[in-house]
Amino acid sequence: MRGPLSMADVEAFQRDGVVVLRRAFDPAPYAGAAVDELNWNMEQEPGKRRYHLIRAGSARFDVKRECPRVHAAVAQLVGGDARLAAPLRGFRACVARTAGGEETKEEDHRDWHVDGWHEPHSRRSGAVGLVVFWLLTDAPPGAGGTEFALGSHRAVARLLEQGDLPARALHGFDAVGDERELVPALLRRAETRSLVGAAGDVALASPLLLHRGGANALPGHARVLAISCCPVDELRPGGRAPVEASLAPRRARCAVS
Repeated sequence: MRGPLSMADVEAFQRDGVVVLRRAFDPAPYAGAAVDELNWNMEQEPGKRRYHLIRAGSARFDVKRECPRVHAAVAQLVGGDARLAAPLRGFRACVARTAGGEETKEEDHRDWHVDGWHEPHSRRSGAVGLVVFWLLTDAPPGAGGTEFALGSHRAVARLLEQGDLPARALHGFDAVGDERELVPALLRRAETRSLVGAAGDVALASPLLLHRGGANALPGHARVLAISCCPVDELRPGGRAPVEASLAPRRARCAVS
């Protein structure tokens, strides 16, 4: 299926579990309110260095009409408009990393996790389908851009071959229940890469890709992004759509032992 992503982009998505689309949307209508609320939150909690959830950053709009490049890229990866379970209506979650300091600690990073806490995860579950990360502000190097464990989606898919795991366990591997011990094994052979880009860029990620928010080491710079899930009818691991092909557990780059 043709779209804004090149063949090399699609191959990278299937291999790594994530691809970045530059200059994908106009962030101006959404960024102002989110940044204003973040600044207010920082005034109320000056010592807080982790994430802030920002209600003002949430936005409901027709993605196909207002952000056609984003919609086309999503359709390209899930196998077409017909595969989407519902029209894409903006984003409901907006998170921010507060302005950082030159010295960061491990606890300034968010826990490794996958998104989609609202439904149980399985290799065929379409409740998440595809995850879109919308950069509402610039994310230069050192700003704590979302860190992805490349190829971990295949290892998670292999883990799920043996049966579904509770959604809460998948949402926070290292924070919930017995699954915390799986993270080092999943990451053992994974290269990690942080999302670096400009406001208006998006990253499109597999629903099973491990990721986390990094520590912001840039004084005076706050990073704000929005997250949305793109439900599909059903995932068919190993199918023709790129997101399905990416869930085939063979050739996993990181192994679970």
